[in-house]
Amino acid sequence: MDAFHRRLIEIGLSAAAQHGFALAGGYAVQAHDVVDRVSEDVDLFAPYERRAEMNEAAEHTIQAYRAAGLTVDTEVNTETYVRLWISDPTTNPTADPEYATKVELVATPLVHAPVQLSIGPVLHRDDIATGKMGALYTRAAARDYIDVASLLIGGHYTAQELIDLATADDVGFDKTYFAQMLARITRFDDEDFLRYQITPAYLHDVRTQIAAWHRDLTEGNHDGRPRTSQLRHNVSPSAQPPQHPPSSMPGPSLT
Repeated sequence: MDAFHRRLIEIGLSAAAQHGFALAGGYAVQAHDVVDRVSEDVDLFAPYERRAEMNEAAEHTIQAYRAAGLTVDTEVNTETYVRLWISDPTTNPTADPEYATKVELVATPLVHAPVQLSIGPVLHRDDIATGKMGALYTRAAARDYIDVASLLIGGHYTAQELIDLATADDVGFDKTYFAQMLARITRFDDEDFLRYQITPAYLHDVRTQIAAWHRDLTEGNHDGRPRTSQLRHNVSPSAQPPQHPPSSMPGPSLT
C-alpha cells in the first residue's frame, strides 16, 4: 500500500469512524486479501441511514487532515457525498491537482456492519462484493474486472453467489446485460490492467475467469461455477452492451 495513502486512510478513519464510516473501494478489497493492486484514491463509506452526519463527518475529516499538516481542497460537498483533494505540502507545495489524492466520503445503502481489521473499520466483504458487481454492471473499468474476477479466483464467492448479491441489491439486475458487460473486457489492452501492478500471469487468470463466466451466462450454464479452462478468446470483442443498464444499482457501486 502506498505510504501516503495509508496515512490518509488512518487519519480519515480516526476522524470519520465515529460517524459510521469505514474503508471502502480498492483498499477495502486489499484489506480483505482479495487482490493486491494499486488504488488511486481513498474511499470511506457510511450507512445511508447516517447521512445526516455527513456534514459533521466531513468537517472532522478536513480538520484532521489539516491538523496533520496536509492541504485540503473540497470539490463536492452534499448530504451523501463529499470529495476532497489532499496534498502534502512537503512534496506538493503548490497543491497541484495532478499530484493530489482524492478522498471520498459516501453515505450509501449497506447491509452489514463494518468489520474491524488491522487498518481499522472496513466494509463487510459482502457489501464490497455487491459494490464491485455494481461497478462492473454500470461502469466496467479495468479495475472492476480485476476485482470481480479476484472474488472468484480466490474462492471468496461462486459466480451464482455474486449474482445473488447483485440481484438482492437491485431487483432489476439483468444477467443478459451483465454478460454483455463481461464481454467488454476485450476493449482493454493488457497495459490497462498492468498499470494496477498485477502480474501478467494474474492478468491471464482474470481474462480467463471473465471469459468463462461470460460463456456460462450466454450458453446457459447456471451452476454458479465458471469453467475457468475457457480462454479469453471465447469472449467476442464485437459484443456491445445496451446504451444504459436496465436498472441502476443503488449502493456502493462505483468503488
